[in-house]
Amino acid sequence: MESPFLKAKIHWEIDSQLPIAPIVLKKSIHSLTDNKYQFDTDKIKQILEFQPWVAKAHITEQWLSNDIQIKIKSQQIAMRWENNDCKKRKHFIAQAIYLITVNYLPLKKLLNLKRH
Repeated sequence: MESPFLKAKIHWEIDSQLPIAPIVLKKSIHSLTDNKYQFDTDKIKQILEFQPWVAKAHITEQWLSNDIQIKIKSQQIAMRWENNDCKKRKHFIAQAIYLITVNYLPLKKLLNLKRH
């Protein structure tokens, strides 16, 4: 029988600018937090920061308990495409230049640019 007193809890502090529902983040780490008495905070942090909308996940462990505090800082978005994908600002410029060069310049101009 599981003891609810020993079960670790997660306390969330999520940036109000996050463009997705908090439940999306909670579901992404559910397999690591379901019925656990201790958490692998490194894996939780890695999964949360892999989300394109998350810039930083800061996890602190509570003193004298197995509870953790997760603070989520939202990523400043540089580009969106039908709300399905986004590009983080730090990668946006190189990707934008590539897309413009490959998709919008005629091939002849592109080849001439490479020769000069």
